[in-house]
Amino acid sequence: MKIKLIVILIFILILIPFSGCAKSNNKVIDVVTFQPLDYDVSLFSDAKSDHNRNLYIDAIIELKAKYPTAFKNVQTGEMTKEEAARLSEIEETTLIISKNGQTVSRLSGDQDKSKIVNTLEKFVEK
Repeated sequence: MKIKLIVILIFILILIPFSGCAKSNNKVIDVVTFQPLDYDVSLFSDAKSDHNRNLYIDAIIELKAKYPTAFKNVQTGEMTKEEAARLSEIEETTLIISKNGQTVSRLSGDQDKSKIVNTLEKFVEK
């Protein structure tokens, strides 16, 4: 009986690290989009960039509290890394602001939250 319990515990301990990596091994990118005024804002991030993604999301939440009407139609979804690469060389957390299909601002990677807020605020407060 003790041996069975030990075998089960070892099996569970072996599976835990693999189950935690399941999301990061996927070739999936999370996408958050919204349209303040006449702009399209898209945030692309994958599971490997949790810290950066959280900074960008915090900045969006902060601005949503300040400008609620600009964030009425926030949508979330997923796409493959290949789809994102075709759109615009996305390799890490990336915020793209575009108008009429043209990129007007872009932030990538590790950025200060205040820089993210200031960049977004230019396009939501007009």
